[in-house]
Amino acid sequence: MSWEKSGAVSYYSLRFDIESGSDERLRDWLFVPVQNPAFVEHALQRIFELRMERRVTGSARAALANQLFSAVLQDVLLQDRTQPSPDTEAGYQATQIIRRAALRIAKDPTLDLDIQRLAREFGYSRRHFTSLFREVMGVPPKRYLLRCRLNQALELLQDLELSIKEIALELGFQSQRYFSSWFHVEMGMSPSQWREAYYHRRA
Repeated sequence: MSWEKSGAVSYYSLRFDIESGSDERLRDWLFVPVQNPAFVEHALQRIFELRMERRVTGSARAALANQLFSAVLQDVLLQDRTQPSPDTEAGYQATQIIRRAALRIAKDPTLDLDIQRLAREFGYSRRHFTSLFREVMGVPPKRYLLRCRLNQALELLQDLELSIKEIALELGFQSQRYFSSWFHVEMGMSPSQWREAYYHRRA
């Protein structure tokens, strides 16, 4: 993995070693622009920082780096790259339905997600819908919603005119404290720390 900057544009290069026998489609999937650059940039930056971090050592450092890298890889692979089942027309239709459901969630991740109602709207039971969603999108509906909400949080944090409290309310959280706690679990730092680090890197 390498990083370089040219003017106002930053480039990240990630090298993957694909094991023999792996799905050849991976070779096509990996050469794509990222869908959520703010999230991916932060995760990659944290991986670089871990290499220089002396307070985190051994297995803890490796575990955190692997977790961050997995998040980056998932972000790349899950952006409109899911492949319909080549076996049946029903498999293709199911994939398209799940994609529409995912798009519905992504358009407004601030709303409370009623999986039962969403599943019924698309003609599935809750259990079957959740299973299909995980198969197509790689994560269950609730986790996908949280990822979309996190991406929106990262975008809003780039607007210095918005306070952390305003962002929390905009995203549908009941309080700034709950939002900050959730954000820290997802990103490993508070919203204000992320905002400070984001603009520090651009100074």
